[in-house]
Amino acid sequence: MEVAHKTFERKTAKGTIAHIVRENYLRSDITCKIVGCPVCKSKQKTGSDGWTSPAAQSKLLLDNASHILIPDIDFTISFLELIESPDILDLVFLKTVLNEVQYSSLRQYSRIKTLLKDARRRFVLFNNENFAETFTPKKDGEITIDRNRRALFEAVKWYTLHLIEIGATSKPLVFVTDDFQLEEMCQHLPHVSVMSSQEYVRKFQFSTSLLELYDSLNQVFLQKKENKKNLTGSVGKSKNPMGEMWEEYFPPEILAAGVKSLNLFRGSFQVSSFNLNDAMVRLDGTHGVFNEIYVPKEYRNRAFHGDSVVVQLFPENSWSGPSRNFKKVQDESSIPEDRPKVPTGKVVGISQRNWRQYVCTVQLEEEASTRKDTALCVPMDFRIPKIRIKTR
Repeated sequence: MEVAHKTFERKTAKGTIAHIVRENYLRSDITCKIVGCPVCKSKQKTGSDGWTSPAAQSKLLLDNASHILIPDIDFTISFLELIESPDILDLVFLKTVLNEVQYSSLRQYSRIKTLLKDARRRFVLFNNENFAETFTPKKDGEITIDRNRRALFEAVKWYTLHLIEIGATSKPLVFVTDDFQLEEMCQHLPHVSVMSSQEYVRKFQFSTSLLELYDSLNQVFLQKKENKKNLTGSVGKSKNPMGEMWEEYFPPEILAAGVKSLNLFRGSFQVSSFNLNDAMVRLDGTHGVFNEIYVPKEYRNRAFHGDSVVVQLFPENSWSGPSRNFKKVQDESSIPEDRPKVPTGKVVGISQRNWRQYVCTVQLEEEASTRKDTALCVPMDFRIPKIRIKTR
């Protein structure tokens, strides 16, 4: 049995980033779960995979099935109600898909586990993450989405070649995905039909009720995509619900490389107690002639007082100065223009959030009657912005 190591980073409840390394044991005896498959039956001991058990036989894919369905991650998450329909049979859940569903929603994950246990449904799990022939390690600097695409491609590729090996070419394999890149990757595989969700439900002529269910789910799916698209203001920027522009944070690997090469600087984000429009980043260690960087309000990029942030330094001709040496002000127009200039930059990443418990007062709003499900809280620490919470 081979052993591979899975390395990934996960954000904890406290906001810290945990570096996790897990051993992944790779097996060679994982089967395709098709009834009577001679290749899988020969490499599996009799009874160990349920070949002789009538109850287990009902959970295998029929050798005379009209088609074998493999859904991708987005289709499983967005159209799970469709998958739960009794019209859908002979379906293979890949372990990569289940891992992402579990991370996205435990409720949906439990529903899929119920489907896998239901003896009336021919739904099976193919553990591609622990199969030596389909295991896909993550490349250095590769994001999870791209790695998952490659893992799904390798699993679908193995199934197509396996069906050809056992001479089951009359059993079409259908891979459903709305991911254009994944569709391009799988398009040239032999003996597989790569379809979008709409193509799948239209081609196999399901019942009218199932088509209506798909239309309603698809509207929700398209609305979510539209909302996500509307949050994007321009390349590299996004909008918050109030319409303000935010720059996207740099990827973790770029932040780490930038700090190491001294192109970026890491430090503690401190909001001025004299003027809330000013903030300084006190750098970790010494960096030549300066040990802190001034961050104007428009370049905070969602950083909170006390956060550990990564800052990109502006050119010297773009430097400005804080107002903390002047009287406590609320209006920047009262600050002299000839204030001393100091190293100035912008926040491009958050290393660690300084989340903690806050003492707040609830602010009564005139439009409270129109927003009965939320309350605006004003922290006693004025350096923390107002917080809107949901109420019951």
